[in-house]
Amino acid sequence: MELIFEGLDTYATVYLNGYKIDSFNNMFIEHIVDVSKNIVSGENILVVEFHVMSEMSTKKKLSEGFWINYSMERAYARKAAFLYGWDWTPRLATVGIWKNVYLESYNKGKIKNVAIKAESVNFRDKQAELSFQIEIERYKDCDLKYNVLIEGKPLKYSVSSESNNIKIRIDNAKFWWTHDIGQPFLYDITVEMIADGQLVDYYKTRYGIRTIQVRQKSEDGKPRFTFVLNDKEIFARGANWVPVHNFIGAAPGDLYVELLKMANDANMNMISVWGGGIYEKDIFYNLCDKLGILVWQYFMFACGEYPDYDTEFIEEVKVEVESVVSRLRNHACIAIWVGNVENQMLSQKIGLKREMYGKKLFESILPEWLLKLDYTRFYWPSSPFGGDLVNSMDQGDRHNWDVWFSDVTYKNYAKDTTKFASEYGIQAAPIRATIEKYTQCKNPKVDSYTFNYMNKDQDLDRIWFLMEQHIGTPKNLDEYIDFSMFVQAEGLKFGTEHYRRRFPETSGALIWQLNDCCPAHSWSMVDHDLIPKASYYYSKRFFKPVILSLVEIDNTTTELWVINNSISNYDGEIKLSVKDFFGNSYFDENINVTVKANTTEMVKRLTVSGRFYKNVIVPNRNRNYYIIAKDKNGEKQAIRFFGEYKDVPLPTATIRVESLFNENVLEICISTDTYARFLKVDGDIEGLVFNDNYFDIEPLSEKKIQVKARSNWNLREKKLYVKALNSKKQYIYI
Repeated sequence: MELIFEGLDTYATVYLNGYKIDSFNNMFIEHIVDVSKNIVSGENILVVEFHVMSEMSTKKKLSEGFWINYSMERAYARKAAFLYGWDWTPRLATVGIWKNVYLESYNKGKIKNVAIKAESVNFRDKQAELSFQIEIERYKDCDLKYNVLIEGKPLKYSVSSESNNIKIRIDNAKFWWTHDIGQPFLYDITVEMIADGQLVDYYKTRYGIRTIQVRQKSEDGKPRFTFVLNDKEIFARGANWVPVHNFIGAAPGDLYVELLKMANDANMNMISVWGGGIYEKDIFYNLCDKLGILVWQYFMFACGEYPDYDTEFIEEVKVEVESVVSRLRNHACIAIWVGNVENQMLSQKIGLKREMYGKKLFESILPEWLLKLDYTRFYWPSSPFGGDLVNSMDQGDRHNWDVWFSDVTYKNYAKDTTKFASEYGIQAAPIRATIEKYTQCKNPKVDSYTFNYMNKDQDLDRIWFLMEQHIGTPKNLDEYIDFSMFVQAEGLKFGTEHYRRRFPETSGALIWQLNDCCPAHSWSMVDHDLIPKASYYYSKRFFKPVILSLVEIDNTTTELWVINNSISNYDGEIKLSVKDFFGNSYFDENINVTVKANTTEMVKRLTVSGRFYKNVIVPNRNRNYYIIAKDKNGEKQAIRFFGEYKDVPLPTATIRVESLFNENVLEICISTDTYARFLKVDGDIEGLVFNDNYFDIEPLSEKKIQVKARSNWNLREKKLYVKALNSKKQYIYI
């Protein structure tokens, strides 16, 4: 009889019927205790004693000069690092039972683990050979046999064997793809353990057949960092994921469902599970498999050194790695194993004069373990990593924090020639309703302690700098919220489109960060209450597989690009226009383009200037005009303004709103007499789902959006309004 603790946080001693049966010190892994000799018939008393974290984690002394961010306590502690506090969350050092506990008994044997591998895949002939390595625990000697059942609708495969190493060839195989380029097909697999003719245990999973590599050089030998899925190079589009809640044990499964659906709806094909959080719950990986989202999987080491000179620590990490990889390796979504986040980069940044503690673990020991546990995936020692300067633009991946941590505008992204942007981000405030809800203060001032309490970064100077450069200085809370969201959304759009235009030289853009674990002023695109910021709605547009992009070359010259990350050629007619903010057109051209699958192309260069210059001539100053490119059905569009928002003389727009409520769906039709910039539907929006928000509307045109309420929310009770940056509020009557 075994007592199984799926998760104990973190230093715990377990007693059964007054006897100490074991002690544990790792939050991340399952703990199994044989209680056959301690359990009794009838009532049993189980006690889990948790020890003071700060005392336990500082029992061992660290070497002189040892460094680690936020808290020295976490150097030895195998505990989620963010719980010690980070620059987007307070310190909330939890203890307790955070996953299931159950009793399991067997009298002949049980399946401990099954490793499934696609040993060979032939995409042309649609064939694959799967291997099954079955690891068992045996309690009594008996005759063993194994059945493997594979169901792929309509095809079924069934094999019986006395060997625990089984291979099966799949004909007419269906492959697993990310959702943006194909179907994430999953086979239903059952492995049965038969002892002395009886079924004694079984293992069930869903498995996607696919291959995944990271290509580090192009055909001509140039550095790359490109994921190759089923022999097709892809551009990784997505965001970094932090734990869904500070109290992760109590976080409901609905949070995972909602957030991953939002990522899917935003055309993300990769999520990075950050190395200062947790190896996520099974629901996360199951949903990523089902939704067709790849996972950049960190091991849980972040922003510091780790004592790889301590043999007990290394043994603890080895058990952790074996447990985690064994649990996750059968998931199609897992694309890469990454040793740590920013350890090597920060060691260089602080000018460490000796070899980093942990270097041996991440660059030598851990990859050796993975050769035995999972040789099918690429291992990367750290992120960022590559070259003598580990955060180099020249090879490997890069974290671009120049825009945030330096006094430069977000247009500085255009200088980044990285091969893979695995982190970049800009902060923004959540909506007013979220701020007032959690500060319990009506209309707090933006320079007050109450407001700043939601910010865990050093200060708000950086977002003030970006606002002043791009949109202006906010005068009140509403302007601060709008201006910070505008800068975040426009900045991420600018950076992401730059990275995408460079494909395949740049092959990935993973924004920091998708979500929040607590109410905060942070880099998140979706706040703690699942309310999207403007950047989320922007991402639904700039992460589409095929987009148009207008690039500012100089004050008068603009390039039109088509970015095609789909597996089909793009054939379309694009209308390129120069207009003023009242609806007058000064130039129109229809351009027929064909852009090959998985390529980017500059299709037109346009110069717009005054009467003394060639090309498109507009009266007076360029800043009174804008360029817009649209495809034939209007689904794809790109806009260029001549100047920052604070310099563009937008007229005051008059907004007209019509609404229709039908079968629990609110349809809102919005129109305007002049150009409306950064228009939003806001108010009491917690619990509501919008198909779109935070967009521009051209003069004499209209935009329709749909709004639904999540369960337990009543849409009719909501008070909503519409407002653009250059308009007054217009209330919606439901």
